[in-house]
Amino acid sequence: MTTFLRRVVPGIHPLGRLYKQLDDNLGNRDVQKLQTILRGKPLPSRDIEKVTSAAAIFHLLEDRGLISAKDLSFLKRLLREIDRKPLLRRVIECEKELEAYTPFGVLIYPGPSLYLKGAILVGVSCIIIACVFNSEIVTNVVKHSPSNVNTDNLLDTALRSALGSKGQIKLKDRDIMYEAKGRIHSFKEPWVYDAWAIDLGTQHKVRVNHFDDEDEAIKEAIKELVADLKTKGYL
Repeated sequence: MTTFLRRVVPGIHPLGRLYKQLDDNLGNRDVQKLQTILRGKPLPSRDIEKVTSAAAIFHLLEDRGLISAKDLSFLKRLLREIDRKPLLRRVIECEKELEAYTPFGVLIYPGPSLYLKGAILVGVSCIIIACVFNSEIVTNVVKHSPSNVNTDNLLDTALRSALGSKGQIKLKDRDIMYEAKGRIHSFKEPWVYDAWAIDLGTQHKVRVNHFDDEDEAIKEAIKELVADLKTKGYL
């Protein structure tokens, strides 16, 4: 008899959560080291110069196929090269999480009709997602706030106003457009969300990948874009 064990799965994909945790522990000097190592090969200089955080670099490497949920060896090599070996333990923990991860909060152990049940689960999920994507797109624009209001408070307000898979928000004098799209990833992760956010004034764009929740993907993209805009002095 097939046994099912319920497991609580956070809203963010383990790989995206790993990037955030590593980013919190890597400083500006570590980011500069990563840029130096990756500039030119394997990443074009124009791409590596656009990113200003470790998380953004990891997402870029994932886009290039150098990091994936199935293979984190390149990420571990980078941490060794920038002399941050203690963080390898977190990568190893993430590998174990990925082995047991499903976006439905269920661990499925081998048993009769396992693959048939898995196929039915994926099919039902795709139907639900298709219905969601056909729903009306909502755009919610936040009214301009006084310049003396704290930027972080404005960001919290803006994030709460980000509704739907595509839309536009206003943060101080910046107009930010965002969009999230779902895609089939693998049998283990049948559906994940990628998102991007762009500042319409500067055309600076940030993309994030591998979230199992659409809203989380959108909010993370907006947060990374705002962080970049602050670094560049636009906010």
